[in-house]
Amino acid sequence: MLAMGVHPKVSSASSACMILFTSFTATTSFFVFGLIEYDYAFICLFVGFFATLLGQIGLSYLINKNERNSYIAFSIGGVVLLSAML
Repeated sequence: MLAMGVHPKVSSASSACMILFTSFTATTSFFVFGLIEYDYAFICLFVGFFATLLGQIGLSYLINKNERNSYIAFSIGGVVLLSAML
């Protein structure tokens, strides 16, 4: 989306929405088939929530302090690079 000229904030919000729907669908499938390990699921829930909260606060602080949207593009690029390496 960034390569097509979409604003970084719009691209980030769209990506987050797609990830939310994908995660919800996968979680629902695991629940329906009885494959959820609840101890592990609650740990992942809390780690994911607090990591997202920390990242959102940190990125918002950097964007407001320096008035640059490039941090969003760099963070999206970093996640794509990390997922490609894994």
